[in-house]
Amino acid sequence: MTERIKLEDTDPRWRYEEESEDTVGKQIFDLLHKKRRYVQNPDEAPDGVSVEEGPQGGLYYETEQNRLETPFEIDDNAPDYLNPSLANELKTFEDMGIRGGKAADSMAIAQFDGSKAFIRAVGNSGSRDETSPVEDAENAMTAYTILSELNSENVPEHYYNEGEWMGSVGVEGTTLYKADDELIEKIDREEALDLMSTLVLIGESDMHGDNLIVDSEGKPHVFDFDDSTTDLTGRGENKVIQGMIHTLREMDIEADEDAEGYTDKAKLGATVKQRVYQKAQNMSDEEIESILSKIPYEEQRERIQGNIEFLRGGGE
Repeated sequence: MTERIKLEDTDPRWRYEEESEDTVGKQIFDLLHKKRRYVQNPDEAPDGVSVEEGPQGGLYYETEQNRLETPFEIDDNAPDYLNPSLANELKTFEDMGIRGGKAADSMAIAQFDGSKAFIRAVGNSGSRDETSPVEDAENAMTAYTILSELNSENVPEHYYNEGEWMGSVGVEGTTLYKADDELIEKIDREEALDLMSTLVLIGESDMHGDNLIVDSEGKPHVFDFDDSTTDLTGRGENKVIQGMIHTLREMDIEADEDAEGYTDKAKLGATVKQRVYQKAQNMSDEEIESILSKIPYEEQRERIQGNIEFLRGGGE
């Protein structure tokens, strides 16, 4: 697992008061204290509320829940270093000038004593595409579960407070897009190819240089798996592999010498395919069953199982 600092004496003093001029607190409040609470299906909403469909197809209900005291409820099961209710400071992506894609309106960075975490307020956020925030979180946790088994050194720890918030440990380093030549030269070719093949297996369809951090030793760390568990059959495989090709080219990773293709890009794509086919074929039935048993979400588990079967058959 990614090395992290365990906090012993954190004080949950962050609060927002209505009369406060604290812009960070006000922005967090404005973003997270929303009346719309999104759910994946009507059964997840409390009894007696009316479930409506939003402009992007997401389901939500209205709530008057008061979060003036703290934007997040305390979760006793969450690690201290990932628990936003214990953060010394919270800053929105917008406040820090960070692009956050479809979930930008619900993302924040929690600062702790000696560490940081990325937080998404799942229960209080919308989504800008056809998936709900809850489904995004379940996709991400499915991807994290598999990566923890197959590439544990390349993924930061994640935690999901069901339907409320999701957090991941911050990694010290530079995004791939901003990494200089000296840092990129430190990246191990075999490690990078193995990591990309796992990302294909989990159906990660939004892989790019902003979703990969390179630490000072050249080790790549991936995060932001909202768009994982893509079905690889049909056009899904090529869509996913295109992201891996682009990311590997950013790392100056070359194709295997025996890879087929008329262009360097095609050869790199063939390399990724052969690597992920081999990875899936080398997985024992027991290993696959063990991984699938750790995924609590039925739809995502079925898609991953289908992907593994597709890859074990050589993409057929």
